[in-house]
Parts: sequence; C-alpha cells; structure tokens
Amino acid sequence: MNYSEITKSDKRFPKKLREIPDCPQKLYCIGNVDLFSKPIIAIVGSRKASEYGKIITKKFASYLASNGYVIASGLAIGIDAQAHKSALSVEGYTIAVLGTGIDEIYPASNKSLADEILKKKGLIVSEFSPKTPFAKYNFPLRNRIIAGLSQAVIISEAAEESGSLITAKLACEYGREVFGVPQNITNFNSHGVNDLIKGGANVLSSEGDLEEFFGAKGENKKIASLSLEEREVFELITVEAMDFEQISKKSKLSADKLSAALVYLELKGLARCQSNVYFRC
Repeated sequence: MNYSEITKSDKRFPKKLREIPDCPQKLYCIGNVDLFSKPIIAIVGSRKASEYGKIITKKFASYLASNGYVIASGLAIGIDAQAHKSALSVEGYTIAVLGTGIDEIYPASNKSLADEILKKKGLIVSEFSPKTPFAKYNFPLRNRIIAGLSQAVIISEAAEESGSLITAKLACEYGREVFGVPQNITNFNSHGVNDLIKGGANVLSSEGDLEEFFGAKGENKKIASLSLEEREVFELITVEAMDFEQISKKSKLSADKLSAALVYLELKGLARCQSNVYFRC
C-alpha cells in the first residue's frame, strides 16, 4: 500500500485544517493530495438514510461537484456514501475521511466505493496510523477533520443523536457555514436537522441557496467545463506558478496540447502569463 504522510508543517497540508485549535499533527493520505488546495464542502448525514435523504444528497453533491467543489464525507453507509457516489457520478472529486487506519476501510461493504474514489483521482485521508482498527471513540475525532477541512458543512438528514450533529457543532465552533435541509417532521431522521435550523443553521432548499453563499456559477463553473488536460494544467499552476517547460515536464503533455490548454485557460480568465511564467488568476 502506497500512502503519503503529510505533517502540519508540510506545504501540502490543508490550510483550512491548520486553522482549527485541535488540528492533527499528521495526516495519512492515499490518492490525490492536490485536492486539499481546492474549495471543499462537506456533506454528511444519517447512516439509516431515507430515500428522500439520498435524493437530496445526490441533488446537492452532484451540483457542487460539477461546479468545481470537492465533496468531503466520512465513507459511512447512508448519506456519506451517497455524497461520495454523487460527486463521482458527475466526474467530480471527493475526499473520504476515515475513523480507522488508512488501510482499514470501515465499513468493509464500502471497500469498492473506496477503490472507485481512488480510481477517479479522489483522496482517502486518516489521522490514524495504518492498521488502526475500528473504535467508536475515533469517529468524533474523524468528524472534526471533516469540519476543519471544509469551508461549509451540509447536513442532509440526521436524527437527534446522530454523529453528524457533532460535525455540525464543530463546524460552528470553527467558523464554518452550516446548512440544514428541511425535513418531514414525521420522519425520525428529521429531528436533528430541523433542530439545527431552529438553532440558526442556514436553510438549504435549492441550488440557489448555494449560489447565494458561494457563487457556484462563477469561477467554479468555468473549472467544471475544462477538459481533463486543461484541468490537469490548471491544477499544476494552482499549486505554484510555473514556466512552460516546468508545466510540460510535470504534465507530460505534447507541446501543441499544452499550448492549446494554456491559451484556453487564459481566454477563460483562469490563468495569466507574466514574464513567461503561468499562474492562476
């Protein structure tokens, strides 16, 4: 198993996560660590998800992922799994944060989903060393990482005692936006979310609510329209400014394809060139 150990002092360590008071000192990662530099929104919820919960999770996760946001969740059954799958279904990116070691997928039934996340250039993350088994007390710790990574947390569906409410509480403490999706009051899984909304969480009832907060139709819409080659180049110059030769070596694109990608990024207003060095606008 090939994994990366990223310490808090590493420039690849997620900046948002550094902001929280109980920041982990190290992360174990498998997959695309460049996702840490992208805008991340968490979507979490009940393990015993209703059909309504799955539908609204798919609605918002696929919308955000297709507009350039990375979807973070906890790889649990129910809402978490639906959030990951929905991001992947629109060729978007997703991050799975584990409460076990990086090599101990829990639940085991989501092993194929974890494999698909990696296959589609996603990322699996844990603060726990490899071989760390399942333990209930590790999951609140996992939840703080989900909240800390993200600029906002969406609770799709949650009962009164749901672990997702821990994530929401932590997100509030960290100064993140928290969204709750209004629920049917007769559904057991509605009570936690409805209480969140009564307590002041943002009401999320349509994509328009997300546009109002995040402007998802701006730059992120442009990013979503990029081809795989254009996106690869864009991601490289997002991490650091580079000249043509440096980009060529890292991307391994032909000179013609790289030139075309850079011209397109400039036309879209996503990149600029100054003194032969390309950087993200």
